[in-house]
Amino acid sequence: MGSGASKEKKNASQGKGASTATSAQGGNGKAPVNTNRTSLQCADPLADGRAMVAVLKIQSIWRGYRSRERSNEASKAATKIQRMYRRRLSNQQLSETLEKRHEKRENRSRQWKEEGKLKRVDWSEEIKIGEQTEEELNSFQDDIIDVKWFAEQTLEANSIGYSVEKEKELKKCGKLKREDRSQLISRTIRPRILLVSSNVQKAEQLIKHVVKKESHIITIAYDFEKTSFPKLAEKIEKRLNEYKQGSKAESVAFYCQGGPGHAYILKKRVLTPAKLHKPGEEDMEKFFSSIGPLMTKCPAEDAVVYFMGFWLHGNKQGEKLCKSLTELMKPNMVRFEAPLEMSREGAEMLSAYFHVDRYKLWKSQQHLSMEIDWRKVEPDVNIQNGSLK
Repeated sequence: MGSGASKEKKNASQGKGASTATSAQGGNGKAPVNTNRTSLQCADPLADGRAMVAVLKIQSIWRGYRSRERSNEASKAATKIQRMYRRRLSNQQLSETLEKRHEKRENRSRQWKEEGKLKRVDWSEEIKIGEQTEEELNSFQDDIIDVKWFAEQTLEANSIGYSVEKEKELKKCGKLKREDRSQLISRTIRPRILLVSSNVQKAEQLIKHVVKKESHIITIAYDFEKTSFPKLAEKIEKRLNEYKQGSKAESVAFYCQGGPGHAYILKKRVLTPAKLHKPGEEDMEKFFSSIGPLMTKCPAEDAVVYFMGFWLHGNKQGEKLCKSLTELMKPNMVRFEAPLEMSREGAEMLSAYFHVDRYKLWKSQQHLSMEIDWRKVEPDVNIQNGSLK
């Protein structure tokens, strides 16, 4: 009995296994796919080897690139550190070398001097020059100034067509007169400048009706209270350049208030011999010295500065003032004149700037409150809106 029971159990287990196999195959009767590890062993071993070689090669290339990059960075950093160190070391060595040289230079022995360190020269102290040496230097300085002046004269002569040789010939013959010098100029008429102060009574009518309307007469009206000497000098130079670039004035006239020995060109700035060189009045001295280079040098005898509206030469102080101003103009040869208007020189001065008949009428009614009737001078002139027509 025991053996029969064991057989039945074995058959039952075999039947159960068969039924599970048929159910796993399904209705198609195909064998199931085996997903165990044994299936990988059936792949191509050569393909797996090539893949592993490629992976290892890529990794080695990448590692080599990174190692080279790191080594380059380390090399650059080391080079920079070495360069900075060498620079610092060289600066230290250079400073030490210079200090040693300086010490050697100071401590070296000199047979022609006493032993010890050199005594440095104090250049802040005033060095005295011998009288003879100073005279020679002054003479050389004067020669340099004269050469410069003659060079400027030659440039001006070429610009206006002035014949210096013809002037010398006429001087030798004794035929050259003051009024004939203008005939030596062939190109440009030299300008004349008239400065009119605002504190002169009826100054506007003087400019509008009395001054000649000619291109070479440059009239500058300035504010007596607000204008300064530097501004006045700038106006003169500007108007000369507007007339012609680099032109020089034949004469400059100041029409302002004043009296014997003094002139009031600007407010609270009286011009006297004492004030001209007084400390604090440097701008006045600089103003007159700046006029010198703007005056003509062809010929130099024609350059003149007038003072109008008063008699400056009424006392010795006025003559002294003109001499001081002439000395201030050097090396430029400029004369300062203030003749009486009724004299022959005064008539020449007035005729250079004004219509003389109109000036006499304006002068006679300058301090009167009534309007000036210009028809007394020119009956055929029509007055309209305060201007001559």
